[in-house]
Amino acid sequence: MTLRFGISGLEFGTKHQLTSKESTGTILSLAPSVGGFVFGAPTSGTQSSGAGSIYLNVPLLIGIPFGKGHQVVFAPKLHDWYVFESGGAGANVLSAGTSVGLALKIGTLRVVPEITVLYPIAGAILEGRSGVGATRDPRIQAGVAFLRGG
Repeated sequence: MTLRFGISGLEFGTKHQLTSKESTGTILSLAPSVGGFVFGAPTSGTQSSGAGSIYLNVPLLIGIPFGKGHQVVFAPKLHDWYVFESGGAGANVLSAGTSVGLALKIGTLRVVPEITVLYPIAGAILEGRSGVGATRDPRIQAGVAFLRGG
C-alpha cells in the first residue's frame, strides 16, 4: 500500500506483481491508485464555495531489467478524472495512455524519472462541454519518484 501527496492531492495505491518473484526477465505488475483533493471557502451564511478532483489510475507496469537492479518501465494505463465544484457542476474525462520511466537503483534507494502521455477518449471532451477537462489535447506529465527499499 502506498500513500503519496503532491500537486494532484492525496493518493492511495497498491501494487501486485503478476510474474514470479524469482523471474529474472520482464516483470509485470498491476498498480491501481485512487486520489484527489477537495478545497473550499466559506461564503455568506451556511453556504460554502468549493471544488475538487477525484481520479482513478490503473496502469500495467512492464519492467525490463538491465544492469545491477535497474529497470526500464513502460506503463500502459487508463485514467479516469472527475472535476467538480459546489452547486453540482462537474466534468468527467476518461483517458488512455502510457508512461515511460527508468527505475535506477542507488543503494537502497530507487530514483524513478518518468514521463506520461494521456489521450482523452470519453467524457466531457466528447460531449461538447467547456471548462476544465474539455480539451481533446493530450495531457503530458513528467515527474521523479524516490522509493526506499529493495
